[in-house]
Amino acid sequence: MTDIDYTVDSDGNGGIVAAPIETQYDAKRAMEYPQLTEQLDMLWHELNNNGSITDSGDWFTSIQNIKNKYPKT
Repeated sequence: MTDIDYTVDSDGNGGIVAAPIETQYDAKRAMEYPQLTEQLDMLWHELNNNGSITDSGDWFTSIQNIKNKYPKT
């Protein structure tokens, strides 16, 4: 079996010619949001412990941190 080089060398000199395409903020956010089951667990625990959902709870702060990291452009 031989090794195959899948590198694309479009300038002929081994250099990278084009930068990777950036994904939209919503796609980046979606990759980092906790799984829905984990989000539901965070919400349940906050409701169970505090009786309400606040902007200082685990769920809200984890979502807000991701939204701040990838703001709408």
